[in-house]
Amino acid sequence: DDILRRSYELVQGLRKDLRLCNWPKFINRLNSVSKKSVSKGVWKVVKYYRKHQRMLRNTIYYPAFNNGAIEGINNKIKLIKRISFGYRNFNNFKARIMMIFSLYKGEKKKTTKP
Repeated sequence: DDILRRSYELVQGLRKDLRLCNWPKFINRLNSVSKKSVSKGVWKVVKYYRKHQRMLRNTIYYPAFNNGAIEGINNKIKLIKRISFGYRNFNNFKARIMMIFSLYKGEKKKTTKP
């Protein structure tokens, strides 16, 4: 089937361009697609990519930025929440999170010189 072949070639080409961080080739390939040349499912993806071009470009140009650290923090907080089920006071729960992440700054003791 001709439509299936073109859809497959388009998807593989877009994946290759994303993997190699080749934005000009990716956007040219994306904009050269017509609705009748690919399957309905692939066309939905093409429309979505066209709509969100700016975000895709930023993903390619800034590959070092991701939300992995934030996801790790959220996962750890959820784990603490499961383990410490039954806290009566939210402030105690918040303090425990802050202590685990070393974000809690206790009051410094004033030392006097003898």
